[in-house]
Amino acid sequence: MKLPFGLPAPPRAPMRPPSAGALYLLFATTALAMVPHLLRQPAWLVAVVVAVLAWRVVIALRDARTPGTLVRAALSVAMAALVVVQYQTIFGRTAGSALLVSFTALKVLETSSLRDAMFGNILVTIVVLAAFLFDQSPASAAYGLACLLLVIVNFSTLVAPGSLSARRAAGLTTRVFLLGLPIALVAYVLFPRLEGSLWGFAPDTSEAVTGLSDRIEPGSVSRLNLDDAVAFRVDFEGGAPARPDLYWRTLVLERFDGRTWHRADGESRDAAFEADQTAEVFRYEITLEATDTRWLPVLDLPVSVERPNRINDLALARAPRDVRERTRYGAASSPAHYLGTDPRRAASRVAAPSVSEDVLALARAFAAAGGGAEAVAGRILSHFREQPFHYTLTPPAVGERPVHEFLFDTRRGYCEHYASAFATLMRAAGFDARVVLGYQGGERNPSGGYYIVRQYDAHAWAEIRVAGRGWKRIDPTAAVAPERIEMGLDALRRLASAGGLADGIDPARVRELLQLDWLDAQARRLRLLGDAFTHQWNTWVMAYGPEQQRLLLQRLGVEAPNWTWMVLALTAAASAFMLVTWALLSGAGREGETPRKYYRRFIRKLDRAGLASEPDEGPRDLGNRAAARFPGEARTIERVTAQYAALVYAPPGRAQLADLKRAVRELKLS
Repeated sequence: MKLPFGLPAPPRAPMRPPSAGALYLLFATTALAMVPHLLRQPAWLVAVVVAVLAWRVVIALRDARTPGTLVRAALSVAMAALVVVQYQTIFGRTAGSALLVSFTALKVLETSSLRDAMFGNILVTIVVLAAFLFDQSPASAAYGLACLLLVIVNFSTLVAPGSLSARRAAGLTTRVFLLGLPIALVAYVLFPRLEGSLWGFAPDTSEAVTGLSDRIEPGSVSRLNLDDAVAFRVDFEGGAPARPDLYWRTLVLERFDGRTWHRADGESRDAAFEADQTAEVFRYEITLEATDTRWLPVLDLPVSVERPNRINDLALARAPRDVRERTRYGAASSPAHYLGTDPRRAASRVAAPSVSEDVLALARAFAAAGGGAEAVAGRILSHFREQPFHYTLTPPAVGERPVHEFLFDTRRGYCEHYASAFATLMRAAGFDARVVLGYQGGERNPSGGYYIVRQYDAHAWAEIRVAGRGWKRIDPTAAVAPERIEMGLDALRRLASAGGLADGIDPARVRELLQLDWLDAQARRLRLLGDAFTHQWNTWVMAYGPEQQRLLLQRLGVEAPNWTWMVLALTAAASAFMLVTWALLSGAGREGETPRKYYRRFIRKLDRAGLASEPDEGPRDLGNRAAARFPGEARTIERVTAQYAALVYAPPGRAQLADLKRAVRELKLS
């Protein structure tokens, strides 16, 4: 093969094997990079990948040959087929992760040359970056950075296997990382931001998404009471409402078939709500975890929400598309008790076949005393308080007539049982009612001053339509178990585990049971500190979009940052950084007070005197020839070569370097 213009092609680089140190470092880095992926994969895939990597280690220890082409091809086809059988696809995060780690392991298995090792390192880099499709927490970022630094160390040992030890490669990598860190931080702050996230990814249909659904039936909300995953975090601007007022509205369910509550048919219209001029308006920002729905939790009742999100005529906040990644949005709410909506939109009254005659008779009895919706609602709540109804975290199972069985048989239930029974009785009594699904409460983190709302804070309550005023919130759970609203579900779970819910709630007993010992209190404090760090990470790193960038630059003194200003500032910062780096590196490249500097000066003096050094001649041999040629300077020449050899081949000392410098200066050759 010849190059254009008749130039001969350069010789191909020899297919030399990587050094043993670089090879074992590649094995270790590959295994570490695969850990986050393998934790999400089935056991059979973990076993296969571990077996393949162990096979390659055994080959290296025995200095044996790697498997042939046919074996590797068969393994590749088999792995791809197994992934397809497991996931029915090769697309999506989980299936793609399985395929990536499988092929990376097979590539490491066939590694026998320097080129294979370099390509294997590139694949490991992709494996590290692919892990961020699943998790972008601070711990994952630190783990990924450590793996990437090991990859860079391995690249350094691969390109200079004979002259660069792993220790020196690690030091070089650290220097490069520290040199690049300032410009990386400047670029992070100033680089113009676009809406959206680099790591947004549609979840696989095979992956379970925790949280609320768009319907409830007996047991659907209570299943979340053991799920302590974070649903969202809230930063209030200024003060926050009292805990009993922290109702996070998410969905309104209007259709009831006797067992399950569903969203109303048809799409709701956008609407604007005016806050009561006498009521306080709370402004806040929510960082919401991925939900795979477009419904956004907002404090009841919302007045406004940050665009492009909107509020509909049910006072629900909606995103323009499904929330498939962590998102942050601002909103404002007013603690008004009534929601005035279009009077034409009224929840349908309960159909007689949906409930039993006993339920209908009970509802008629409540309505018989007269009064409006609020009066009837008060009688139903009194019924729940005065009769032996119990709030329980483990409600008994019910059959096809859940409302009847709850009201007349079990009388034990969770929030969805009370909300459903209350709304059903109101409808059967002739009034409009519906169920609202969302969250209630939240834990305030003193380390960050924000609220953490978890999945176990999921809650259901009801709304009734009051003539002339609109919809009013009614929480039947608060009538039966006010401690659920005042203390939160986490406290109730701890009480239940200690037996504190068996015979009602005694305030003194509650304080005793909820008191944490020193070790538990410190553990809780550390958890909250860690969550505060995670929240700042999510706010300023993962959610660092145009708005966050504008706020940060304004804090730094830039009043009105725009794209032009940011591009110019970034260019100026990059130019200044490169000039400083060049000055530092060029200064480091200039020879300082080193033995080699003065030895070269010694050689130049010999050259000028007519005694040229040989390329493979050591300092002592050159010194012997020079002493024989210039006997009058023999003692000085011997002194130069002795000090140079001592400095180069023995631990250096400042006195020896000074003596070498003086000896070279004193050497006079004619």
